[in-house]
Amino acid sequence: MENPIICYCAGITRDEIRQAVMMGARKEEEVRLITGKTQQGHCQEKHPRGICCKEEFHREITTALRELEAMAGLLSSWG
Repeated sequence: MENPIICYCAGITRDEIRQAVMMGARKEEEVRLITGKTQQGHCQEKHPRGICCKEEFHREITTALRELEAMAGLLSSWG
């Protein structure tokens, strides 16, 4: 599975976002604190397309949260 960089300013990858969500992060700021990668605001310089990562960052958090909720639902159905 591909593990792309989501935030080019801090070098945060998709897997790091998912791991942070598994550790309790629910917001971008919490992901940044858990990963220890807090640099931001240089998207136009660092992102290959010169765009801000915020929308994709939030989408990855939402996706990870949905996956976590689905796993929790499966585990609770086992008894």
